Amino acid sequence: MQRSKESSELGFQFFVSQFQIERSIKNDEGKSKVDLVLYYPIERNCVLKQYYQKDLISIYKQLEQIHHPNLPVIYKAVYYKGDTYVLEEYIDGKSLRELLMERIKESEEGVDYFFTEEEVVSIINQLCQALSMLHDQNPPLIHRDIKPENIMVKPDNSIKLIDFDIARVYQVEKDNDTRVMGTREYAAPEQFGYGQTSEKSDIYSIGVLMHELLTGSLSIKNGVAYEGKLKPIIETCIQIDPKRRYQTVKELQIDLKRALNGERITVSNILQQEQHRSKSNRSEWIKIAILLLCIGIAGSFYYSVLLDRNKKAVESENEQKEEIPDVWLSYKNGESPRKLLKNAVIQEKLENLLGVKYDYFMNGIDEVKIPDYNTKEDYYYVEGHVAELKGVIGSALVIYRDGTIVCSFVQDDKNYYYSETKEGYEQPPIELIEWMISNGDYPIIFKEKGEQLSFDLSGNYIREDGYLKLQKNEDETYSLLGANGDSTFGILRETKGVVKKVSDYSWTYIQEWGGVTLELYSFYDFIYVTTLMDDAQDAEEMQFDGLYKRT
Repeated sequence: MQRSKESSELGFQFFVSQFQIERSIKNDEGKSKVDLVLYYPIERNCVLKQYYQKDLISIYKQLEQIHHPNLPVIYKAVYYKGDTYVLEEYIDGKSLRELLMERIKESEEGVDYFFTEEEVVSIINQLCQALSMLHDQNPPLIHRDIKPENIMVKPDNSIKLIDFDIARVYQVEKDNDTRVMGTREYAAPEQFGYGQTSEKSDIYSIGVLMHELLTGSLSIKNGVAYEGKLKPIIETCIQIDPKRRYQTVKELQIDLKRALNGERITVSNILQQEQHRSKSNRSEWIKIAILLLCIGIAGSFYYSVLLDRNKKAVESENEQKEEIPDVWLSYKNGESPRKLLKNAVIQEKLENLLGVKYDYFMNGIDEVKIPDYNTKEDYYYVEGHVAELKGVIGSALVIYRDGTIVCSFVQDDKNYYYSETKEGYEQPPIELIEWMISNGDYPIIFKEKGEQLSFDLSGNYIREDGYLKLQKNEDETYSLLGANGDSTFGILRETKGVVKKVSDYSWTYIQEWGGVTLELYSFYDFIYVTTLMDDAQDAEEMQFDGLYKRT
C-alpha cells in the first residue's frame, strides 16, 4: 500500500500550536489515545485522537469534506511520523452502549423494557441517514464497525456516528478484504475473509444492533429472539448472503416507516422483491436484445435517428448540469462545498469575475471550513485557507440563492474583494467583512468588474476604539480629524494635513508638518486605514489603523 505524504516538521508544529490539551479521555496503550483539547481557532473544546503507527489520513481527509448532522465535524487531520492525528468535534452526550446498560439495569430491577420500537426506529433512521451520506461517496465509504459504543446520543436524542479507524473505501475490482476487521459480534460474514465489505456489510451490523437494543441480547445464532413488528426487517439485515439483505440503507428506511405505520412486512416479501428485481433485469436484457436486432434490420436510417436523439439527450443533460445549484439545499443536505465549486455555472461565474486571479482564489480554499447559511439575507457562505498558512493565503465566498457571487482572498498581505454587482459593494456580506478583518491589519482592495468607482469620503466614521471625520475641501482633497479610545464626537483633534486621491479606491494622508503618512482604502461606507510612516512625537495618540464604518 502506498504511504500517505507526511506533514513537515514545521507543519506539524503549527498543527499542535493550535490547541491545548486539557485532559485525557482514553488511552489504549500501543494503539491510540484520545484527549480533550481547547481548539484556539474556534475557541471550543474538541477531541484529539492519535492513532499510533496507523495511516488513516486518506479516510479522514475524505471525512473533512463531508458535513452531516449525524456525523462528527472533522476539523483537521495530520499524518506525521507514522501516526495519524485527528481533531474532531466534541460531542456532549452518552454512548448508546451506556444508555443500553442503564436500560438493562432498570430491567433487572423490575422495569420490563429496553428500547421501544419507536426509539429504535428513530435511532436507526438517523444512523441510516449518516450511512447514506458515507455510502453515496464515490467510491463508497464503509464504516465496518457499527455498534453501540460508536453511536453517541446527544441530550436532544439526536445521534452521531463516530470512530472511523477501521473504515475503508469500497474497491470495485477486489473480491475480498485484505484484513479481517470489525467487532466480531456485529461484523458481517464477509468481514471474516469471505468477500469484500460493502454498504451491505454496514446493513448487517444494523440488524444486529437493532436486535440488541430491543432484547438486550447479541445472540442471533439460534434465530431472532425478538417477536415484534421489526423482526422481518432484522432478519433481512442479517442474511448471510449480502444479495439477500437490503441493498441500500434507503430501502431499509422505507420498511422501517412501513412497519411503524402498521403495514405487515415479511422476509419472504422482501426476498420476492429481490427475485422480482432479478427477473426484471432478465426481461430488460431480452428487450434490449430484441431492440438491437430491430436496429440492425432497420438499417442506417434508423441508426442515424437514434444518434440524433442521443445527441439531443446529451445536450439536454448538459443544460441541466449547468443550472445554478440550489445553495440552500446544498447546505441543508450537508453537501461538501467542493461540489458547489465544481459546478459549471459557478466555475464560469468565478472565472469571469476574478479573471487571472481565479486559480489563486481556488488554491486559497484548499482546506474548507464548515459552510454557513445566512437565512435572513438568503446566501451560502464558506471560507478556507492553505494548510498551515491561515491568514496568509486564504479565500472566502458568498453565493446568493439567485447565483450572485461575492468573494475575497488574501494575497501579499492584502485582502482583495470582488463582487458581481454594485449592491455587493454597497452592502458587503457581514461574514466577508469579519473574515477580512480576522486576517489581520491588512488593507482591503475592492475590484468591481466593468465599472470605475468614485467615492465621496465626507462623513463621520467609527470603530470600537476610534473615530474619524473627513471634510471635503474645494480642491477635492479632504481634511482629517480624529480621535482614539473614544468614539464621542466631541473628542477630536485636527491633524493639519490633507487626504489626496491616489486611485479609485486608495487615498494618502500626509501630515502638514511631516512625520505621519497614512494610506486609506475606501469602499462606500467603509474606510480601512494603514500607517505607512509615523515619526511624530505624539504618534501614540495618533494611531488610527483599522476598519471604520460611516455613520
